[in-house]
Amino acid sequence: MPPFTPAIELNGHLYAEIVSPLMAPWPHSAALLGWGSEILGFDSPRSTDHGWGPRLQIFVEPADLDDVLAAINSGLPDEFRGWPIRYGWDAVPVEHRIAVMDLGAFLMFQLGHDARAGMTALDWLLIPQQLLLGVVGGAVYHDGLEELEPLRRDLAWYPDDVWRWLVACQWKRVENEEAFVGRAAEVGDEL
Repeated sequence: MPPFTPAIELNGHLYAEIVSPLMAPWPHSAALLGWGSEILGFDSPRSTDHGWGPRLQIFVEPADLDDVLAAINSGLPDEFRGWPIRYGWDAVPVEHRIAVMDLGAFLMFQLGHDARAGMTALDWLLIPQQLLLGVVGGAVYHDGLEELEPLRRDLAWYPDDVWRWLVACQWKRVENEEAFVGRAAEVGDEL
Protein backbone atom coordinates (compact mmCIF):
# COMPACT_ATOMS: atom_id res chain seq x y z
CA MET A 1 0.00 0.00 0.00
CA PRO A 2 1.39 3.47 -0.86
CA PRO A 3 2.12 5.97 1.90
CA PHE A 4 -0.92 7.93 3.06
CA THR A 5 -1.47 11.36 1.56
CA PRO A 6 -4.51 13.38 2.66
CA ALA A 7 -7.20 13.19 -0.02
CA ILE A 8 -7.37 16.93 -0.62
CA GLU A 9 -3.66 16.88 -1.52
CA LEU A 10 -3.78 13.57 -3.44
CA ASN A 11 -6.73 14.67 -5.53
CA GLY A 12 -5.16 18.06 -6.21
CA HIS A 13 -2.25 16.21 -7.79
CA LEU A 14 -4.67 13.92 -9.64
CA TYR A 15 -6.38 16.94 -11.14
CA ALA A 16 -3.16 18.75 -12.04
CA GLU A 17 -1.30 15.76 -13.49
CA ILE A 18 -4.01 13.61 -15.11
CA VAL A 19 -7.43 15.26 -15.34
CA SER A 20 -6.51 18.86 -16.22
CA PRO A 21 -4.76 17.89 -19.47
CA LEU A 22 -7.79 15.78 -20.44
CA MET A 23 -10.06 18.77 -19.78
CA ALA A 24 -8.08 21.29 -21.85
CA PRO A 25 -10.69 21.58 -24.66
CA TRP A 26 -13.60 22.41 -22.30
CA PRO A 27 -14.39 25.17 -19.84
CA HIS A 28 -14.82 23.46 -16.48
CA SER A 29 -14.46 23.60 -12.74
CA ALA A 30 -12.87 20.83 -10.68
CA ALA A 31 -13.27 20.12 -6.98
CA LEU A 32 -13.38 17.56 -4.20
CA LEU A 33 -16.73 18.15 -2.49
CA GLY A 34 -19.61 16.16 -1.02
CA TRP A 35 -19.27 13.31 1.46
CA GLY A 36 -16.40 11.84 3.44
CA SER A 37 -14.07 12.79 6.26
CA GLU A 38 -11.56 14.04 3.71
CA ILE A 39 -13.82 16.97 2.79
CA LEU A 40 -13.06 18.52 6.19
CA GLY A 41 -9.47 17.29 6.28
CA PHE A 42 -10.20 14.56 8.86
CA ASP A 43 -9.05 11.61 6.77
CA SER A 44 -6.30 9.36 8.07
CA PRO A 45 -4.72 6.06 7.06
CA ARG A 46 -7.78 4.34 8.59
CA SER A 47 -9.98 6.15 6.04
CA THR A 48 -8.43 4.16 3.21
CA ASP A 49 -10.42 1.05 4.18
CA HIS A 50 -13.80 2.42 3.10
CA GLY A 51 -14.59 4.47 0.01
CA TRP A 52 -11.39 6.49 0.03
CA GLY A 53 -9.23 7.09 -2.99
CA PRO A 54 -8.73 9.23 -6.06
CA ARG A 55 -11.94 11.12 -6.75
CA LEU A 56 -13.08 14.48 -8.10
CA GLN A 57 -16.09 16.32 -9.37
CA ILE A 58 -15.71 17.93 -12.78
CA PHE A 59 -18.38 20.52 -13.52
CA VAL A 60 -19.07 21.33 -17.16
CA GLU A 61 -21.78 22.88 -19.28
CA PRO A 62 -24.64 20.41 -19.91
CA ALA A 63 -23.86 20.30 -23.65
CA ASP A 64 -20.32 19.05 -22.89
CA LEU A 65 -21.23 16.22 -20.49
CA ASP A 66 -21.01 13.29 -22.91
CA ASP A 67 -17.77 14.42 -24.58
CA VAL A 68 -16.05 15.14 -21.27
CA LEU A 69 -17.13 11.81 -19.78
CA ALA A 70 -15.80 9.99 -22.85
CA ALA A 71 -12.45 11.81 -22.52
CA ILE A 72 -12.25 10.97 -18.81
CA ASN A 73 -13.22 7.32 -19.35
CA SER A 74 -10.60 6.81 -22.04
CA GLY A 75 -7.82 8.91 -20.52
CA LEU A 76 -7.56 7.68 -16.94
CA PRO A 77 -4.69 5.39 -15.96
CA ASP A 78 -5.26 2.27 -13.88
CA GLU A 79 -3.65 3.82 -10.82
CA PHE A 80 -2.37 7.12 -9.52
CA ARG A 81 0.54 7.34 -7.08
CA GLY A 82 -0.03 3.73 -6.11
CA TRP A 83 -3.80 4.07 -5.55
CA PRO A 84 -6.25 2.36 -7.93
CA ILE A 85 -8.28 4.80 -9.98
CA ARG A 86 -11.18 2.35 -10.13
CA TYR A 87 -12.30 1.03 -6.78
CA GLY A 88 -15.39 -0.05 -4.89
CA TRP A 89 -16.35 -0.95 -1.34
CA ASP A 90 -19.10 -2.95 0.32
CA ALA A 91 -21.92 -3.08 -2.28
CA VAL A 92 -20.55 -0.10 -4.26
CA PRO A 93 -19.26 -1.31 -7.65
CA VAL A 94 -15.69 -0.90 -8.84
CA GLU A 95 -15.47 2.17 -11.10
CA HIS A 96 -13.61 5.46 -11.31
CA ARG A 97 -14.77 8.24 -9.02
CA ILE A 98 -14.33 11.18 -11.37
CA ALA A 99 -17.89 12.49 -11.47
CA VAL A 100 -18.67 14.63 -14.50
CA MET A 101 -21.77 16.75 -14.03
CA ASP A 102 -23.49 20.08 -14.33
CA LEU A 103 -23.07 22.21 -11.17
CA GLY A 104 -26.83 22.60 -10.87
CA ALA A 105 -27.31 18.82 -10.81
CA PHE A 106 -24.66 18.50 -8.08
CA LEU A 107 -26.35 21.20 -5.99
CA MET A 108 -29.75 19.54 -6.38
CA PHE A 109 -28.24 16.21 -5.29
CA GLN A 110 -26.20 17.67 -2.42
CA LEU A 111 -28.55 20.37 -1.11
CA GLY A 112 -31.90 19.67 -2.73
CA HIS A 113 -31.71 23.23 -4.05
CA ASP A 114 -29.73 25.06 -6.73
CA ALA A 115 -28.29 27.72 -4.44
CA ARG A 116 -26.95 29.75 -7.36
CA ALA A 117 -30.49 31.13 -7.64
CA GLY A 118 -30.26 32.47 -4.08
CA MET A 119 -31.36 31.16 -0.71
CA THR A 120 -34.41 32.15 1.30
CA ALA A 121 -34.44 31.84 5.08
CA LEU A 122 -36.52 28.68 4.66
CA ASP A 123 -33.95 27.21 2.25
CA TRP A 124 -31.20 27.80 4.83
CA LEU A 125 -33.26 26.15 7.57
CA LEU A 126 -34.20 23.12 5.47
CA ILE A 127 -30.67 22.18 4.41
CA PRO A 128 -28.82 20.11 7.05
CA GLN A 129 -25.54 21.69 8.13
CA GLN A 130 -23.45 18.68 7.10
CA LEU A 131 -24.78 18.96 3.54
CA LEU A 132 -23.79 22.64 3.41
CA LEU A 133 -20.34 21.61 4.64
CA GLY A 134 -20.13 19.25 1.68
CA VAL A 135 -20.25 22.30 -0.59
CA VAL A 136 -18.16 24.81 1.37
CA GLY A 137 -15.62 22.27 2.66
CA GLY A 138 -13.25 20.31 0.49
CA ALA A 139 -11.17 21.93 -2.21
CA VAL A 140 -11.62 23.68 -5.51
CA TYR A 141 -8.76 22.91 -7.87
CA HIS A 142 -9.96 24.97 -10.83
CA ASP A 143 -12.96 27.28 -11.30
CA GLY A 144 -13.01 27.93 -15.01
CA LEU A 145 -16.81 28.28 -14.96
CA GLU A 146 -16.42 31.03 -12.33
CA GLU A 147 -19.46 29.81 -10.38
CA LEU A 148 -18.08 27.52 -7.70
CA GLU A 149 -15.94 29.92 -5.64
CA PRO A 150 -18.60 32.68 -5.48
CA LEU A 151 -21.19 30.07 -4.50
CA ARG A 152 -18.96 28.71 -1.72
CA ARG A 153 -18.44 32.25 -0.39
CA ASP A 154 -22.21 32.83 -0.41
CA LEU A 155 -22.85 29.58 1.49
CA ALA A 156 -19.92 29.90 3.92
CA TRP A 157 -22.06 31.24 6.78
CA TYR A 158 -25.70 31.80 7.59
CA PRO A 159 -27.39 35.16 7.12
CA ASP A 160 -27.70 36.97 10.47
CA ASP A 161 -31.43 36.34 10.95
CA VAL A 162 -31.03 32.61 10.25
CA TRP A 163 -28.00 32.39 12.55
CA ARG A 164 -29.90 34.07 15.40
CA TRP A 165 -32.77 31.60 14.90
CA LEU A 166 -30.41 28.61 15.02
CA VAL A 167 -28.70 29.89 18.19
CA ALA A 168 -32.08 30.55 19.83
CA CYS A 169 -33.19 26.99 19.00
CA GLN A 170 -30.07 25.55 20.64
CA TRP A 171 -30.60 27.64 23.78
CA LYS A 172 -34.22 26.42 23.89
CA ARG A 173 -32.87 22.85 23.94
CA VAL A 174 -30.58 23.75 26.85
CA GLU A 175 -33.50 25.39 28.67
CA ASN A 176 -35.59 22.24 28.29
CA GLU A 177 -32.94 20.18 30.09
CA GLU A 178 -31.80 22.74 32.66
CA ALA A 179 -34.56 22.06 35.20
CA PHE A 180 -33.61 18.39 35.39
CA VAL A 181 -30.21 19.22 36.92
CA GLY A 182 -31.90 20.69 40.01
CA ARG A 183 -34.46 17.88 40.23
CA ALA A 184 -31.71 15.25 40.05
CA ALA A 185 -29.90 17.02 42.92
CA GLU A 186 -33.12 17.07 44.97
CA VAL A 187 -33.23 13.27 44.92
CA GLY A 188 -29.54 12.89 45.79
CA ASP A 189 -28.22 12.28 42.28
CA GLU A 190 -25.51 14.95 42.15
CA LEU A 191 -23.77 13.23 39.25
